[in-house]
Amino acid sequence: MEIVRRAIESVAVQTYPNIELILVNDYPEDSLLVSDLGKLAKKYNERLHVNYIVHEHNKGACAARNTGITNSTGEYIAFLDDDDEWYPTKIEKMVEVLSKNDKTGLVYSSYVIRSKSGDTEIRPPVFQDDWFIQLLGQNFIGSTSFPALKRECIISAGMFDVKMKSMQDWDMWLRVAKIADIAFIDEPLTLYNVEEESISTNVSNKISGHKRMLDKYSDDYESHKKQRSIRYDVMAHDLYKYGEKEMGKECLKKGIIAYPFLLRHLKELKYMFLNRQGKHSK
Repeated sequence: MEIVRRAIESVAVQTYPNIELILVNDYPEDSLLVSDLGKLAKKYNERLHVNYIVHEHNKGACAARNTGITNSTGEYIAFLDDDDEWYPTKIEKMVEVLSKNDKTGLVYSSYVIRSKSGDTEIRPPVFQDDWFIQLLGQNFIGSTSFPALKRECIISAGMFDVKMKSMQDWDMWLRVAKIADIAFIDEPLTLYNVEEESISTNVSNKISGHKRMLDKYSDDYESHKKQRSIRYDVMAHDLYKYGEKEMGKECLKKGIIAYPFLLRHLKELKYMFLNRQGKHSK
């Protein structure tokens, strides 16, 4: 509960004055959690307009985000996973960017990763145009906790795909990039807290997400072979990292065949060579 409180507190201290907080509980089976979150929502309702919604049964992260979108009333939307935090000026600065240009549908920024080893600031790649094509290769925008978007843009893009078991954020950013421009703020505005990953529960979802992305955007990848090659390299890295070494090698081979002249291939070959031993490498 302290983790959730910490996330909500980061919303409550935003410098932007008019914030509606929609708190979605997707685990109604835990009656104590339902009650505790209700008390927390009531407490913060004194500082924020809080709308606490409890699903009738577990529906998954995508459905929870769609519930939040459907029940929102504002012009702009930003998502926050319960274990992440926003820096105080995030919403103010992102709304300023979104409000200045009618064509801009999404704004992202640098962010800080916090793990047991300390804090690391990440400045993602920045592009002036062709956002959709660049996103086909890699999710440079990052987690759902990072950007802010225009509500109408999310709805026009078709909401989150509830069939996606992973990479739901990447899928959404791609669909938004097809219909709107993207902007960047060169300042860390989100704190991304990293916990130890549960390999046994995440690997199958990661593989499923990779495959669904390749299928969903197959026509686009056929037209942009370099991006398809990068996509295979990313998939190869994940598979090799989580112990699926043979599948990882096969993916890297597909990436090389799709677009041989890519320096990234050498980077992945080096990674595989250095991590030949063990099932899980960072």
